[in-house]
Amino acid sequence: MARARNIKPSFFTNDRLSECHPLARLLFIGLWTIADREGRLEERPKKIKAEILPYDDCDCESLLKQLHAYGFIQRYEVDNIKYIQIVNFTKHQNPHIKEQASTIPAPDLHSASMELARPLTDSLLLIPDSPLLIPESIDSARDKSHASKPKKRATRLPEDWGLPQEWGEWAETQGLSGDEILRQAEKFKDRQQSRGAAYSDWQATWRNWIRNHIEWSAKNVQAQKR
Repeated sequence: MARARNIKPSFFTNDRLSECHPLARLLFIGLWTIADREGRLEERPKKIKAEILPYDDCDCESLLKQLHAYGFIQRYEVDNIKYIQIVNFTKHQNPHIKEQASTIPAPDLHSASMELARPLTDSLLLIPDSPLLIPESIDSARDKSHASKPKKRATRLPEDWGLPQEWGEWAETQGLSGDEILRQAEKFKDRQQSRGAAYSDWQATWRNWIRNHIEWSAKNVQAQKR
């Protein structure tokens, strides 16, 4: 049964969350509404999609993997059953007093088999009070865990910018051909330079550009079939 949950305005301006696919962000919000009072639920991608994204043509399991990789959820397994723990859910949500207690076992490093997130988020998960659920607190967590590292400044795309090989190889893993990648690189360069855009992580901006292109292309194909 879905439940009412809280959401803060800073959710929409979180730079870490912006690296996730738009549907992954929507899925993240939806997970709050179907999780129990401890922020836990069974990891059943088909059922989750039916409850949260019934009208979208997407791979829910891939979206869940993305949220896990960026540290917003924790995927784990106990007694051969897969579960999801929304990180720091209880700190930022206020379940109704009559909401039933969780019957799902908590993730435990000693008894549960867990998929590990990428190294960046591993370091954050080790912070006892890591506030990854509510994005406005992420910067403070970074400050505590990386106090000696200066904050990366936003920069503009250089006039002589060319697509790095690593970025192109990543785009290939998303199913794009070499010619299409080059076309998108030119469009990306022209758009960002004409806007005078400045970002602290241009590689993440490129990934978002490619994901949005793929999503738009898929919708366009669906529209032409109708």
